[in-house]
Formats: sequence, C-alpha cells, structure tokens
Amino acid sequence: MKADTGIFGQDRWTINRATINAGVRFDWYIGATGEGDLLPGRFYAGKHFGECADGVNNPAAGCVGRVQNWKDISPRLGISYDVFGNGKTAVKTSIARYVNGDVNTTTGQNNPVGTVPTQSTYNWNDADKNNSIFNADGSVQSNELTPGALTNANFGKGVVTTVADPAILNGWGVRGFNWEYAASVQHELMPRVSVGGGYYRRWYGNQTTLQNRALNADGSSFDGPFCITTPTDALLPTSGQQLCGLYDLKPAFVGKVDNFRTFASNFGGVSNIIQGFDLSTTARFSGSTYFQAGLNAQKINTDTCNAPAVGTLIGFAPGAVSQVGNPEKLFCAQTFPYRPDVKVVGYTTLPLDVQVSGTYQFTQGVNILAPWTATNAALTAAGSTLGRPLVSTSKTFNLIEPGAVYGDNLNQLDLRASKRFKMNRVTFKVDADVYNVFNSNWIYRQNTTFSLASTSQWLKPIDVLQGRLFKIGGQFSF
Repeated sequence: MKADTGIFGQDRWTINRATINAGVRFDWYIGATGEGDLLPGRFYAGKHFGECADGVNNPAAGCVGRVQNWKDISPRLGISYDVFGNGKTAVKTSIARYVNGDVNTTTGQNNPVGTVPTQSTYNWNDADKNNSIFNADGSVQSNELTPGALTNANFGKGVVTTVADPAILNGWGVRGFNWEYAASVQHELMPRVSVGGGYYRRWYGNQTTLQNRALNADGSSFDGPFCITTPTDALLPTSGQQLCGLYDLKPAFVGKVDNFRTFASNFGGVSNIIQGFDLSTTARFSGSTYFQAGLNAQKINTDTCNAPAVGTLIGFAPGAVSQVGNPEKLFCAQTFPYRPDVKVVGYTTLPLDVQVSGTYQFTQGVNILAPWTATNAALTAAGSTLGRPLVSTSKTFNLIEPGAVYGDNLNQLDLRASKRFKMNRVTFKVDADVYNVFNSNWIYRQNTTFSLASTSQWLKPIDVLQGRLFKIGGQFSF
C-alpha cells in the first residue's frame, strides 16, 4: 500500500437533558502492486510484470502500479437523553458509518500475477499401467495427460481472465462499508437495581460481484431446470424428497472465462442485514449479594439471488448462486431467525463467611447443514432429470436449507463455594468448583459435509462441551 490515512474529529454538546456526540472520519487508502514474475514451467513460458508507464495498475497490459484510490467520509452521531431529569432513566441512540478493513485484499485481487490462470483440469490415462502419474525421477508423465473439458480455456496462455471495474477502485464512497444503528433504554427501578433493553441493526453496502462476460447474461448458457431425488438418510430432514430448480453450465461454454469484478448493485444488489435486541437486569442487594441476567437474540438475513458477493457475508452459508447469470437460485435468500441466548450470574455470602456463586447459560444449538458433493454416477442414481452428465465431474447441493434446522440447545450451570480463613496477616482461601453441573455433552462444532459413503462423518461431533468436573483449590496469602 502507498497510503492508509484516517483523520477523525469529534465534539460534544449538552442541551438541557440531552447530550449529543457528533463526529466525522476521513479515510484515504491507496493500494499498489509491485513488480513480479511468473516463472516458466511445463505449461507456461513465464512472464515479467513491470511498472506501468502511467503508474496505474493494468492487468490486461501485464504491468503493475496503483490499484485503488479510495476516499470516504464517515459520520458518527450519538444522542443520550435523561427522560425525567433525575438520572434514573436514560434513552440512547446512535448511528455510524464504517469502512471495510482492507489489508491488501483488493490489491491482491488485481495483481496481474494473480489474475493469470494457473490451474485447470486434465484427463489422465494410465498408459503404462503402473498406477502412477509420475516418472521414476518424480516428473509428470506428459504422454498420459490429455486436455479434457478445460475449466479455463486460457490456462497456460498468459491471458488475464479477471479485471476490475475502475468504478470500484477509484473515487469517493466506493469502498465497502457498513452502517450500524443502535437504540437502548436503561432505568433504575430502585437503588442498586436496574433494567435495560436495546435494539441494534447493521447493514452493508458497495458489495462486489464477479461477472463472467463470456456467458450470456440471460441465463441461456445453462441447461435446466432439473431435479434430483435427495439421498435416503434417517437423519436427513429432506430424505428421499425432490430437489428442483437446479442448473448446469452448457458444454459449449465450459472453459470460457472473462471475469469482470464490479458492483453487485449493477445486477440488483446483495443484501446482508444483521439485527437483534438485548434485555438485561442488574441487582446489588447488599455488599455481599449480586445478580445479573441478560438475554440476546439476533437475526441475520442475506440475499444473493441477483449476484454472488465476492468475499464472505456474515452468517451466510455458501453454496447458493455461483455466478452472475446463473438461473439457479436455490437457498440464495437465507434467514437465520431470532434465537435467544440467556446468561445469568450471581453470588452471595452465607453465614460463616461462605461465598456461593454460580453462572448459568442457555445457548442455541448449531445450525445443521448438509452440502452434498455428488458425482455423475450418484446423480444418475438420484434420478437426475438433466438428461446428460454434468460438465464437471461433480456438483455440490445444499440438502438442508440454511437456518432451518438446528442441533440441541445448551443448558450449562457452573457453581463455586469459597471460604476464607484469616490468622493475623495470613489468609487461606479454599474453593470448591463444580463445572457443568448437568453433565451436558453439548455439541458446539460438528462435521456438516454429507456423504453416502460408509465412512461418512456427517453430523459426527468435532468439539463437545467438557463433562462434569469437580475441583478443589486453595490460595495462601501472607
């Protein structure tokens, strides 16, 4: 990078019961690529990428230089209001704009060295029947490789197959960003007892997408729609049902690549919205008794039906629409509904100076997915109505709608009892802890790749909550 500058200014005003915080941030980011080389090899003669004459990066010309020149103005505003003027009830709201972090990500995407295709698919015929693609010296047996339906017809030619729209690289307000809005209220019910609640919402803008201009924008480069019958599995909610609305690239368009990275809004846009609410209460009844509880629920909506987003969308399960112009829209709009999480913590001191504390949490189970990578043979067995083999050796299907099925919930309770013994200036503390009182074996990470193989690991736990644990500890202070 050549520049990554941020300048922020802020001021605060108090008007009667209202306090206003206002600020603005200026961001200026200049990214650049440096000279580099692609070394020669069996499939490629090699190439040097030098500095562009005008200093501006140009993958099509095979030279490097400045990639992006972003300038952004991001406002921030926060208001708090003392409702009754007695300091017991406060209403707060805020809204702010933030630019996306970019540590050479965009620069790397536009580096001419990286935009030249360096991999493709070849067919292997074991001519000498030695069950190996290699010669004795470790080199590849070239005579056993034949170009098949190349996934990229420009492989080995030194042709740049991905270029960026200048509109996403230069100017004011073209960098990826998100807005965050929050509103909350806090009220003191009585001395040392308060309740509160809040709502928050975050949404994103300037998402980019990748358009293959070698394909027809109207979707006619694909065959379909076709259906398959999902595999039979007792644990699969869609077991044995029809899965329709599927498409496959026509053989005539295989290997045709002319990728253009541009704004997703040019095709109807991409949506990624996160919203939720919090409820909380805090009570301190005396110097030795404390209680706090909170509830949080969050909802995520994503929609890539018009165009896939380049990069990761928060909360999005990939495997929906794969490229601009693909008519396949299965699960391209995903909703992860409100699912509350609860946490409670408290402590109190009993007679004989014994302190008892505990923590309880209720957490929703993990989202269960079932992406299935099916071969041509598997699709034939599944009753594919495509009428021909896939153009590639396999295709991945989501057998379960993201956000629809979840695992078991977590109910976890942890307890502690402590006792202090004092003798002059010496203190000895004894702790007795019980972790996971209910001995829950909650699964918080599991395998989500569906397979018909007898060795399938689908839904097999990867990480589970540690079992019940009893521990005694001590601390000696002097």
